[in-house]
Amino acid sequence: MTAPSMEYSALLAQGSYKMGEREGSKQDRIALTNAHVQETGYVVNNKHTNFDLTTYQHKDDPNNVFISHRGTKLDGRGAQEDARADFGILTGRAGSYAKFDRQKRKTNQAIKDLNPTSLYMGSHSLGGSTQNYTIANSKTVRKHLTGAKSFNAGANPTLTNSMSVTPKIREELKNKVEHHRIKNDPISMGYLTGNVPFGKLKQHTVDFDGSKDKSLFQNVLENTTSWGRSKLMTEKGFHAHGISHFHSGAIRKRTKSKRKKMKKIKK
Repeated sequence: MTAPSMEYSALLAQGSYKMGEREGSKQDRIALTNAHVQETGYVVNNKHTNFDLTTYQHKDDPNNVFISHRGTKLDGRGAQEDARADFGILTGRAGSYAKFDRQKRKTNQAIKDLNPTSLYMGSHSLGGSTQNYTIANSKTVRKHLTGAKSFNAGANPTLTNSMSVTPKIREELKNKVEHHRIKNDPISMGYLTGNVPFGKLKQHTVDFDGSKDKSLFQNVLENTTSWGRSKLMTEKGFHAHGISHFHSGAIRKRTKSKRKKMKKIKK
């Protein structure tokens, strides 16, 4: 069985937000999540799923497990704790916040109980950060990990947030972990300084139309005043941060010249 694509991984990561909704029983939210990710072939494992973490098993192979840590949801369950954890990333002290260790413990428990032969992970925003923390600090996860993808994960430009690993572990994770980022996303901007804890950084571009559904006057104002340009930049950042870009086909295809340019930059 092949590894989940970037698109399927993003869809499964988005499914974890369904589990974080305030409304509905757990069974209602599981049904909603299963409907959302149906095309991936994965279904929610009830025992190891809550409003913070979603564990999936493939319907054709229960030993193929996918775990997603939910990102910030300020209108959902655990909103205050999410905000505190986000502040922890900003200050470089993420590892001292309870949410990070709890996500690691719950991930470890799911792995120990299910003993997967294939383990994949995929998480967005704050969830990408707790996922990276878990991979960095859990031998159990690294032992079983087949592949992991983060999407616009929260990143500090200079501080490690307790995610630094030894050179040996970094080499072990080099081809297993991918950090996907949309250009102009402010939350994952810390990666641009080279502060990637392990794995590979992959950057993407999506189109943004700041004039859509706005009056002529509003467009002129936003393009000719410092206040307007600042507002437009904020809107662009919010737009870039969305998880749906990674599975909706919104990512712009790279031309040959851009691919060559990226190779030169990497060299």
